[in-house]
Amino acid sequence: MLNGNVLPVRSYPLLAQKSVRYPSLSLKIQLLMWFIIIACCARRILSLQYDFLNQKGKLQEMIEATGHTVLFYPKFHCELNWIEYYWGQVKRYTRDNCEYNYEGLKTIIPQALSSVKPTTISLFYARTQRIMEAYHNGLTYGSTGYHEYLSHRRVRHLEDDF
Repeated sequence: MLNGNVLPVRSYPLLAQKSVRYPSLSLKIQLLMWFIIIACCARRILSLQYDFLNQKGKLQEMIEATGHTVLFYPKFHCELNWIEYYWGQVKRYTRDNCEYNYEGLKTIIPQALSSVKPTTISLFYARTQRIMEAYHNGLTYGSTGYHEYLSHRRVRHLEDDF
């Protein structure tokens, strides 16, 4: 129950085991904060349940029913997906050659899609493979070893190939 400027926290250990007072916040904002805390916690509890963990999405079930395998990239790691580099190249070509009107876009986008050579696409794929290998070997994004590992000019050692 909300009284004045008191936000009931109940059993949320992150905030404490008693009511928290926020005198500078309006009651509406306190209610919003309280509901966000509950929704977040409830969502987290449900996401950790056995049946939710083992439930596949409908699209994945349909694809696997046809005999194919579905491999998902980790969320928020666009550097692991070669198509992102391809789209970046297409967008750069479009920005450089566009007339910035609808008719111009209709003509330039097919040209932009075909402007990226298949050899460039294979280089994008090779880059993503090196990034995955760097993560697999325990390197973190932005570290010195990470950038040295991803360089196409790195010195290859014989043991890297085996």
